[in-house]
Amino acid sequence: MAIERSKILNIFPPKDAHGREHANQTADLALKISCLPEYKNRIINRDRDLIEASSLVHDLGYLRREPFWSTVQWEHPYGALNKVDEMFSQFNEVERAMIKLVVLNHDITNHSFPAIMGKAEIDRFGYPEIFGVPSRTPGILADWPGITNDIWEQIPQEKFYAILQIIQEADGRLGDFQRTFDFSVGRRISIAANDGEMEGVGMPMWQHSALANVILAAKRCLLDAYTEEGKEYAWRMFQEAKEFVTRQIGPDNVGEILRKEDVENIIWKEDRNHFGRRFNENVKISQAFTLQGAFYVLSGLIPEIDLQKLKSRLIPLQEFVNREKGGIVDRPKLDRVTANSQKLKVLKEVRENLIRNYGFDILTETDGVLRVTATADLFNQMSSTGEYTLIPPIIDKYFTIFNPESKVWIDLAKQLGISKIRVLMID
Repeated sequence: MAIERSKILNIFPPKDAHGREHANQTADLALKISCLPEYKNRIINRDRDLIEASSLVHDLGYLRREPFWSTVQWEHPYGALNKVDEMFSQFNEVERAMIKLVVLNHDITNHSFPAIMGKAEIDRFGYPEIFGVPSRTPGILADWPGITNDIWEQIPQEKFYAILQIIQEADGRLGDFQRTFDFSVGRRISIAANDGEMEGVGMPMWQHSALANVILAAKRCLLDAYTEEGKEYAWRMFQEAKEFVTRQIGPDNVGEILRKEDVENIIWKEDRNHFGRRFNENVKISQAFTLQGAFYVLSGLIPEIDLQKLKSRLIPLQEFVNREKGGIVDRPKLDRVTANSQKLKVLKEVRENLIRNYGFDILTETDGVLRVTATADLFNQMSSTGEYTLIPPIIDKYFTIFNPESKVWIDLAKQLGISKIRVLMID
């Protein structure tokens, strides 16, 4: 079944980041991925027509940008749906529904990340600018009223998920650091985030900085890599992104973003042939705070705190471990925080869930306060509401731990072999 690719591409603007070139590249790469060994017995020739069609129009909705759209423009897939029936009349109703569902969900990994809200969103919802709320929950498919239950039941599930994964992998692999950086700067996003006196990446939220976007795009590629070729490419792309960020702000401000062993053992180890198995829905980021947000939280605990004195640093773990009693670690208390500690188990589970869903390590990347929500079962030892605020070790200029529970972070980092942890410092 022939797809009139040139006719479709002519609809797109030639110079736009989501325009003609990107649509063409995504279609070519998706078709190439569909021929890899992982899809040998799952994809047939007619499926490739669906793959090509979905790839070509996956970003078509950007042509219908509206002033009220969110900062991350998660609304864009919906702008293409009413064109699918007209453009692809050669497919039957069920196949066109598959195209619509793929278009709706191709960016679902990106839209599971928190994002700094724009002024229009802040005005509309009344949130302060420091809030970053994801527009999608991991593991939940976006839906469309035109796709009835009757049509949904006729869609071959494994086929649909295979096509979705192929296009997610292709789209993710095309989001290299230079394309993401240029796109971010073009939207007038600051290159780095000024947290305290440090220029850095900042919290892992879309639009917090161009460099944060570079890291998130690389993480999206890791999370959406399903083939062996895709995994190798994604890790290479992630390393290139990290090196690019390091060149911009220096190694001390980048630190240990994500380790290969965590990617392999937590993200890629799971059975991800089915979208529903890919995510653990127990944990999702609900709010992420910059250091300014941390200031508002801590000011209730330390009334005399000055925002200008709040800093974020990566501290070698050995500095914590080597200090005598009365310094940074109270050794008898630390020794009681063991691998069998319920709090340590919960913290480890939270860390693994965040890496699995977001490629985000709370031990090495948090430069502020991160709040996650979870089911009551997961957090029954922590909070009856199912919410838990994760605060990295908060230390003052004398390196005295402010929060006694911070010792749990140190013990967990030791067990995981992490060499540095990020801390909030009150200068």
